[in-house]
Amino acid sequence: MKGRRRRRESNFGLEVTCDLQPQTRQVMAALAAAWLRVLAALLFVALTRSHQAAPDTYQASAGRLLLLRCPLTGAHSNVTWTRGGTGGGTLPPGVEVREGLLWFLPVRTSHNGTYTCEARDRPGQLVYFGVLVSPDLCPPAAEVRSMTLGVSQSLPCQQDDVLALNRTHNLRWLKDCHPVERQGVPVVVHASGSMRLPGATQEDAGKYTCLVEVRLQGRNFTSARSIQLEINKEVGRTLFTEPEVFLQQEVVAVELGARVQLKCHALMGFQEDQEAFLFWMVHGTYAEDDEELQESFHSSRSRGRVVLTSTLTITKVVPRFLNTNFSCRLTHPLRGKDRLLLLVEASPSHSPSAASVGAAASLLFFFLLLAAALLFFKVDVTLACRRLRGRFTRQRGQVTSPGAGGRRSACRRRLLPSDVYDAFVSVLRAGRPTSDAAAFALHSLPGQLEERHGYRLFIAGRDDTPGEATHDAMAAILCRCRRLILILSSGGTQTERKTERKTERKTERKTERKTDTETERKTQTERKTNMQTERKTERKTDMQTERKTERKTERKTDMQTERKTDMQTERKTETETERKTETETERKTETETERKTETETERKTETEQLSYEQKLGLHDALTGKHPRVILVEIDGPPDYADLPESLGYIRRRQGALTWRTDGQSNRIFWKKLRYHMPSLPQGGRHFPDAILSTQPSL
Repeated sequence: MKGRRRRRESNFGLEVTCDLQPQTRQVMAALAAAWLRVLAALLFVALTRSHQAAPDTYQASAGRLLLLRCPLTGAHSNVTWTRGGTGGGTLPPGVEVREGLLWFLPVRTSHNGTYTCEARDRPGQLVYFGVLVSPDLCPPAAEVRSMTLGVSQSLPCQQDDVLALNRTHNLRWLKDCHPVERQGVPVVVHASGSMRLPGATQEDAGKYTCLVEVRLQGRNFTSARSIQLEINKEVGRTLFTEPEVFLQQEVVAVELGARVQLKCHALMGFQEDQEAFLFWMVHGTYAEDDEELQESFHSSRSRGRVVLTSTLTITKVVPRFLNTNFSCRLTHPLRGKDRLLLLVEASPSHSPSAASVGAAASLLFFFLLLAAALLFFKVDVTLACRRLRGRFTRQRGQVTSPGAGGRRSACRRRLLPSDVYDAFVSVLRAGRPTSDAAAFALHSLPGQLEERHGYRLFIAGRDDTPGEATHDAMAAILCRCRRLILILSSGGTQTERKTERKTERKTERKTERKTDTETERKTQTERKTNMQTERKTERKTDMQTERKTERKTERKTDMQTERKTDMQTERKTETETERKTETETERKTETETERKTETETERKTETEQLSYEQKLGLHDALTGKHPRVILVEIDGPPDYADLPESLGYIRRRQGALTWRTDGQSNRIFWKKLRYHMPSLPQGGRHFPDAILSTQPSL
């Protein structure tokens, strides 16, 4: 035979190449093709067998309804069910095939095993199901699910084939084969069969069973499926929060024929909820049903929380949309919320121009600056206005007395300008005024107010006329004064007198205590000497009686003498205690009387340290009459506890001015003093119109 033969191994068999005749070549090609088809069939069978090694296992309870669906095809008539892993076993009694589903009516313990479904249009493709039957009322859990602590989630019933029969009589859930009893917010069972746990807690963990009761052919069946629920303790940022719905505007001004977009946002929790929906409604109907309205929806995240956004687009605003409430509605398993939005026709009032807005803003800013300037520079502005006013005010020939109107008839009479004073200056007297207060009242104050600014002052001690009745003269002068300036010194003599009195009282008490102790010591020494002499005499008598009488009589006499001495010592101690109590009571009464006298003297000194004009001026100021009081403190406030309460009340109500003698500038002091003085000086060229009224002007 001519030619050479070569052989080569292959994955599917032997490939033979040789130099043969044409007829032999055709025969060899046919044999090779048949061999390849056999190998392909064997490989397909092996692959299909390998995919069916792990069947799905269904947990069921004896006496319950069980339905199995084959996942290979949707056409029920092309499915074949068998029992056993080989696919050739017959179905046991109580198991039927209806419309492609495998029915267990009901399931029994003898139904344990493997079941196979095969599609007729796909030969060789088998799906295996494992059925495990339990004698318990609630089957074992078919799966395990976890929930985060505090998050609201749902458990699915996963019995769609039973619920699709439309013959459901009742649907209920059990926990650990008992009715679900939950504290706080109860569970919610939806029409789909799922059960929602609002705000899962640690007590919600357990086995939950979904029971569906149906009625078939006059018989009642119950289908059951269980799920094991675990609660994850790692709360983190997944806690459930109540949703909130926001609108950009509650009233939107639009123009007819314009295109408008309305946006609504819902702020949800930190996890997406598939049962929450956000949509628009108009006139009680869904906005998506209107041809002129377009609705879009999307979700996003903001700081870890889910944000739902629903956008309603009005392609063309028509009159029926005006003055109509558009409702943005959020449906949630726990609580739904609505927000209303009103469309109105745009008008100039709703759409102000930029120029008007800018003008209003600038005007508001100007008024704020003006108010701030007046607040910070109130004193300077007031003094400047007074200077301008003084230039244009005419002098009057007669003025009305600014004193108390109801106190004396003399205060009501018409006065000449030369009879009126701008202020009455008085130094608070406590024995005699300090040098600083006197220098200020007699030199500094008139040098500024009288010489530089033209005020007319009446200074007590400088302008008094000798020989006048003091009380009547001071009352008449106060009626003609528009202000009362009281000068207080922080280093008054009242405190010095108090300290001296306290030291004197302390020394007196010390001397009294010393004398008391010396007298007590003398009395004690005298008592001791008397006791010693008495004891000596007693001993002598005892010795004599002992010599005269016998031992028995001696003992009796000793007992009697001891008793006598005891009685005497007791009487002496009683007398000593009585004397001590008497001395203590005498001291207490003396201290109480001293304190009473001190308080009375202090009250007298407080009232005595005010002169008549000061008392009169304070009375008029406190009763709402004139003149107005101006307190001037020399080097800080004095101790108002040592002064009358009326001065402390005026200090709290209107404050006081401080004059510094330590070299600091007193420029602000003079400005504030002029601010509290009358608006125009009475001693100058011009006289204010305000003096004609009973109220003094500032």
